[in-house]
Parts: sequence; structure tokens; C-alpha cells
Amino acid sequence: MGVFLFFLSFFSSNEIYHFYFKASGKTAFAANVAGSTKHIWLEQGSLLMFIAKKRVSIKTHQLISFNAAIPHRFECISNPFAKGLFYVVY
Repeated sequence: MGVFLFFLSFFSSNEIYHFYFKASGKTAFAANVAGSTKHIWLEQGSLLMFIAKKRVSIKTHQLISFNAAIPHRFECISNPFAKGLFYVVY
């Protein structure tokens, strides 16, 4: 798979990850715990995000937040490849 996640910090009930794709590809995440929210800040590139059956396009310098308890996946098809931050609040 062409995506890398680096755990940056853990503050009581929050987690921050830096991610970047090294190639086009897809990734999937299991749902987080009920009541959690995921925030994604895209630093570069673009991502297609699928939350359940909903498709959302994320562009450079865009922040998106969603219910992280819903299974979700990401697809990177652009070059430059997507990179950014995940911020999960539990």
C-alpha cells in the first residue's frame, strides 16, 4: 500500500497523525469508537473520501470533519500525492 501514517501525539482523548501517499492507491480504516470525530487537514494534493456510501472530494488546504465511528476509506489518484494531518477526538 502507498500510504504512511506517523503517530505524532496523544493528548488524553486526542490523537494526531501525519500521513502521506507515496503512490496512487486506496486505504480503509475501521470505524473509531462511538462518539469520536476525525478532522482531516490536507496539506498537498487531493483525496477522495468515502464515508459509508457518501463520496467527498478534499482539496489542498481544506479541513473536513466527520463522525469517525462510521467506516471510511480514502483514495489518492492525483500527483502530487496527498499528504496532511488526521486529528481524532474521542
